[in-house]
Amino acid sequence: MFIIQAHSNPDDAATSLTVLTRGEALATAMGWIGRGKTGVRVIGDGRIYSPEEFALTIGQPDKGPLR
Repeated sequence: MFIIQAHSNPDDAATSLTVLTRGEALATAMGWIGRGKTGVRVIGDGRIYSPEEFALTIGQPDKGPLR
C-alpha cells in the first residue's frame, strides 16, 4: 500500500489517499501535480518519495503489508 499526500495552497488542509499499487500511486501523484497541488509525496516501502523519485521505482515488485 502507498499513501499519497499533497497541499493545494497554504490555506488548504493536506489531502491524503491510500492506494494498493505503485502504478496507482504514481498516477495519483502526477494527476494531483497536474491539478496544481504542491508538496506532493508518496509514502511507501518505508520511505518518503518525491513523485520523481517514486517514478524510478516503477517496475519493482510491490511489497505486501508488514506482518
